[in-house]
Amino acid sequence: MNAAWGYLIGAAVTGLSLLFNQWRSDRREQLRIEYERAQAEAQRHNSRAEERERWAREDARRWVLERRQGSVDLLSKLDPWVRNLRGWGNPWPYDTADEIEESRRRLRAFDWGEASDQVGNAWALLEILGSDQLREAYRSLLAQMYAVEAFTVGPINQDGLNGMVAAMNERYEKLLDAIRDDLGVLGPVESRLTPTTGLPPFVEAPSATSPDQLAPGS
Repeated sequence: MNAAWGYLIGAAVTGLSLLFNQWRSDRREQLRIEYERAQAEAQRHNSRAEERERWAREDARRWVLERRQGSVDLLSKLDPWVRNLRGWGNPWPYDTADEIEESRRRLRAFDWGEASDQVGNAWALLEILGSDQLREAYRSLLAQMYAVEAFTVGPINQDGLNGMVAAMNERYEKLLDAIRDDLGVLGPVESRLTPTTGLPPFVEAPSATSPDQLAPGS
């Protein structure tokens, strides 16, 4: 009887041991599969993240190139119109009245309506891609340019026109600054010039007897 119980207990222990080993083996296999799935998902996530970053970099680069080309197009269309309006300000002091009138006649021949259309077409891209600062600077300049055009109609008030042209020039410089900020480029060379002479600061060369010029041991 005792032998029978011993046999049964031994068989039960053996069976439980086999079941436990099988469960442990299955559990290990399940954990391995879950780990591999997690690794694969992490790799897919990283790949998608890297792809999104790559596309974001390419998009950013493309938008910079688009803004750069749009800025060049805008300035190229603005330039002849701005130069024409500048011609109305501060006539050459040695010009005679007839010469001034002839100059004004040539300036009036400029088709500013067509120029305005070309500028508007060139601005369309930057209206979408440009910053708020750029849009504000552009609209401010355009309003001033229209104001100068209005001052050129009828009898000329030269002093008032000079002030209008000067204000236009200031707003044009603000537009250039806004474009530089949008493109992330440095400011104009004029920022490094002295306010009195308009020339780069003068740096005096070391004298022949200065410590920088003395030979070692002299």
